Amino acid sequence: MKRCLVVLPLLLPGLLGCDRPNPAVRRYQEIAVTPERPVMSMPAPPPPAASGNPDMTSTPVQTSETRLTWTTPPGWTEGAARPMRLATFVTGSSGRECVITVFPGDVGGLEANLQRWLGQLQVTVAPDALSKFARAPETFQSDGGLPCLIYDFAGVVPADAAESLLAAVVPLEGRTAFVKLGGTREQIVAEKENFLALCRSLKP
Repeated sequence: MKRCLVVLPLLLPGLLGCDRPNPAVRRYQEIAVTPERPVMSMPAPPPPAASGNPDMTSTPVQTSETRLTWTTPPGWTEGAARPMRLATFVTGSSGRECVITVFPGDVGGLEANLQRWLGQLQVTVAPDALSKFARAPETFQSDGGLPCLIYDFAGVVPADAAESLLAAVVPLEGRTAFVKLGGTREQIVAEKENFLALCRSLKP
C-alpha cells in the first residue's frame, strides 16, 4: 500500500495534464492569432478617380483652372468634348466649328498668336502690316466684364484666299482665352454677329 501511495501522486499530474491544454500551445496561439494585422498594415485604398472630363455641353463650364460661362448663339449647337478645348460649337448655317481654348499666360503675345493663325491659313503678312493689324482690334467688354479683342482676318487675308478667320483674344487672370471661327469669307460674314454675341456673353 505504501508503494501505491507513492506511485499515485507521481501519475496524477500526468493524467490531469492530459485533460488540460498545453500552456505552451495556448501561449503560441495567443501570439499568433493576428487576423487583423494584415488589414492594419495594408495602405488605405486610393480615393475614387475623378469622373472624367468636365461637361462640355452645358454651362457653366469648369475645369481645375478655368471657369467661364456663356450663352450659345441661336442656331448653334455645342459639340462633344475635345482634347485641349474648353468648348466646341457647330454653326447653324455652314456647319463650321467655333472653338474656345484657354492657355496659361499670353502664349507669346498678340503678334505671335496672329502670326501663327496666319500660318494656319497659309498667308504671309509683312511685319509692319502685322503690327498694324495687332494694334487695331475691335474691342468691347463682355457681360462679365472681360476685355475682348476681336480680329477679323478678312482685313489681312487676300480676297482670293480659300479660308479666313474670326478670332477673339480674352485676357484672364494668369491665362488667356481664345475664341476662333474659321471658314470662307461668306461663312464668316454670315456668322459674325453670332460670334460677337458669344464673346459678349462670356462671364468668369
